[in-house]
Amino acid sequence: IRLQYWRDVLNAESSDNPVAAALLDTVKSFRLPLAPLQNLIDARVADLYDDGFANQNDLEGYCGETCSVLFQLVAIVAGAEANALSVAYAMAGLLSILPVHQARGQCYLPETYLRNHDLAREDIGKPECVKKLRAVLLDMAAMARDHLQKAQSAVAALPPDIRPAFLPLALVHKKLESIGKNPDPARTLSTVAGWRKILALWLASTRT
Repeated sequence: IRLQYWRDVLNAESSDNPVAAALLDTVKSFRLPLAPLQNLIDARVADLYDDGFANQNDLEGYCGETCSVLFQLVAIVAGAEANALSVAYAMAGLLSILPVHQARGQCYLPETYLRNHDLAREDIGKPECVKKLRAVLLDMAAMARDHLQKAQSAVAALPPDIRPAFLPLALVHKKLESIGKNPDPARTLSTVAGWRKILALWLASTRT
């Protein structure tokens, strides 16, 4: 129902809700395309079900439509163009909260990655399968790092005054490190200390 509400807001292009009105005002002021926002809403429907992803391409598509699109819109507001800058950001976030997905009966790990390590979806939370799960997550973290490297190269090519909008990318490496060190990622959140986040953002800001 809430997702449909936002579809209706975008279609009507008007609303009495102050948050929705602010969004529509931003869309109008910066001539933002509506299609990416509509695709974001449709992609979030996947969060309501337990279908999962068959392969890496499906996961990348989900990350692109739900997270990368927000960075793209930020780039437009800032007066630049940028594509697929935050697939790595989304992936790191998904992997770090695996216990939350487990509690909901959901799985965001592609079936192809699970099969590569002989891990069944229903066995992800079992203590005897921790080693296999960590192997899956390490493979996915390596894939996320590839996306991060591409994103960093793209950001480096942007005008200096626009790069600060992409500082959150500096947190991806820290999140992936935490995931790699987590001894039981199915039961324990892979967290990064607040001071480490601040330090990472500050260091990144000195290089923009």
